[in-house]
Amino acid sequence: MKLFFLFLIILMSGAKGVVKAQMEVRLSGKIQGAEHKYIYLRSAAQRTMIDSVLSSDGSFAFRRPFPNPDLFLINVENVKGGIQVFADNNEVKISGTTSGFQDVVITGSRENEIFLRYKQIMSGASITADDMAKYQTAMGVKDSATMKTIDAYYNRKTEESFNKLIEYIKEHRDSYVWAYFLQNVRGFDPEFWQRQYSLYMLLDDKVKNTENSKRFVARYQKEMSLIEGKPAIPFSQPDPDGHIVSLSDFKGKYVLIDFWASWCGPCRKENPNLVKTYNKFKDKGFEILSISLDQPGKKSDWLKAIKTDQLTWTQVSDLKFWDNEIAKMYGVTSIPSNFLINPNGVIIGKNLRGASLTEKLQLVVK
Repeated sequence: MKLFFLFLIILMSGAKGVVKAQMEVRLSGKIQGAEHKYIYLRSAAQRTMIDSVLSSDGSFAFRRPFPNPDLFLINVENVKGGIQVFADNNEVKISGTTSGFQDVVITGSRENEIFLRYKQIMSGASITADDMAKYQTAMGVKDSATMKTIDAYYNRKTEESFNKLIEYIKEHRDSYVWAYFLQNVRGFDPEFWQRQYSLYMLLDDKVKNTENSKRFVARYQKEMSLIEGKPAIPFSQPDPDGHIVSLSDFKGKYVLIDFWASWCGPCRKENPNLVKTYNKFKDKGFEILSISLDQPGKKSDWLKAIKTDQLTWTQVSDLKFWDNEIAKMYGVTSIPSNFLINPNGVIIGKNLRGASLTEKLQLVVK
């Protein structure tokens, strides 16, 4: 399903380097249900714990240096969920309960108010569970009319939300919320990334200079270097027997560079489609080169999945999970993900699955 605008409220990524602190996070409050438990402060963008306190009555207070306003998470020991708060250089007060964290009140942060409005705007582009179920059912029975109707509806809602977001950003160009938002967007085509870059260009220079903004620009540049018509990045990695396999070994063939993992449910669900497609086109100059993002020490899981799913094509992995070197080269942040390249090593398709992959190969493989 192609939705124009995809986003995640919490999508973590690591930060590199040391940045001189320019502000102090000052968060305090009380959470009912957190009595005699540890309360943790984490950086949402960096997925790191910043501080913790053992609370006797649910009260907490955090004062920590940080480079600039950003999104933080407050979690309670052994309790699912948590509190999102976009803290700036002000005293921020928080109150709530651990019962689903539904009754949370946050005061004192201008950035948090902007963050809440941003989420409200973007909620208009979110597909409902019912519509997603309808879309998946339609895919299963190849009901293209229903799929097109749902696509059109959410593309329209997405366009409306995007236009509202542009106007809101123009009113608050100096907000660090936009740096966090842009760092977390995920899309699949050049038009998507070009539109996100147009939002970035609206921002004040101080916001563009944050680590979050820099990570967005780096991702944008990576995505635009891997669009259709660009050459695939060469790589090498060991197969299950330790033999080094290179992309160049497949020169002269159509190759699907496929990113997956044994632990990835959607990947395993897609594998039967890949098997069917591979068997149909393997004698016509088509190959699949799969890169697994399985975890360190989990080689047996990788091998078992290959055997169970009957994947007879070439498999490689460095067993580094999300730190897989090829995945980083190709900017892969979710799986399944793939790139189709032609015999000259040029990318001619991305994220082709099921019928979409078959239709593409029928056009190019003779």
